[in-house]
Amino acid sequence: MQMSETIAQNACISQNDHKIVLWRNERLKKDICQLKAKLRAMTEDMKHLEGNDEHQKQMIWYLEQPVDIPENTCTINENKVTITEESQKIQLWSDTMEALDNNDIQSDNDLNRELKSENHRLTLENEKLRSALKKDPSDQKMLRIYEDKTEKLKKDLWKWKEKAKAAENALARTQLHTAKVNNKDQLETIASLNETIDRMALDLKMVRKTLQELEGARLDLEKKTCTIEKQNIELENITREKQAEENNKLQLEQEETSLVQAIESLQQPEISNRPRTKKWYQCLFPGCGRQKTTD
Repeated sequence: MQMSETIAQNACISQNDHKIVLWRNERLKKDICQLKAKLRAMTEDMKHLEGNDEHQKQMIWYLEQPVDIPENTCTINENKVTITEESQKIQLWSDTMEALDNNDIQSDNDLNRELKSENHRLTLENEKLRSALKKDPSDQKMLRIYEDKTEKLKKDLWKWKEKAKAAENALARTQLHTAKVNNKDQLETIASLNETIDRMALDLKMVRKTLQELEGARLDLEKKTCTIEKQNIELENITREKQAEENNKLQLEQEETSLVQAIESLQQPEISNRPRTKKWYQCLFPGCGRQKTTD
């Protein structure tokens, strides 16, 4: 009789323990579902960080501040080119936003990979705990381990949130520093380009001056060439005139000699009767028969 009562009491106790286990299993299932929901929400928050982060607002405020950049002007081929402050701010804005987008995409991908790995780890832990509960559902020690695991998972989740916030703050500081460095580099590049353009303008002026000097020298040379050609033409004309005078003089001498010979041949009989002291044509034409002197 006592044994039967003991068995009945043990059966009641085992039934109550089983109910407690089932009730705790339901609670743990709800906690796990809540943890998964929080992980999904955290992942979605990470995906939509852009536009809602404090460092984005700080970066936009910094970029909207007036930049103390003087108006940069230069001269290219006598045309004035102006690099305005507005164009510099637009270029700086586009470069900074591109860098922010790339950094946000990289950080989101890294966080998503970490969250996926953590979710997978939590799922494996949950499966291990469930399998342990199925093997021995009445084991109170396993229930306490399961509760401890749940608390640990909650603490891990809180740590992950803190880590995500720290990563966001570090990313914001890094992006702000990068934006400042890029701004400084761009200003130095613009100054270097302006110096290069100014040097090119000076070189162009020197080249133009040299070309003008060469053009003046060419014109002087052409004038001298024309003068020399005119002198050569005049010299040729003078030479031709002298040659013509010499030819005329020679022709006249030949005609005179021929005339004298003809007269001598015609008057030869009369010459024999006259005295030989003086030729007869010398009396008629004084100067005939004289020897001619050459210049």
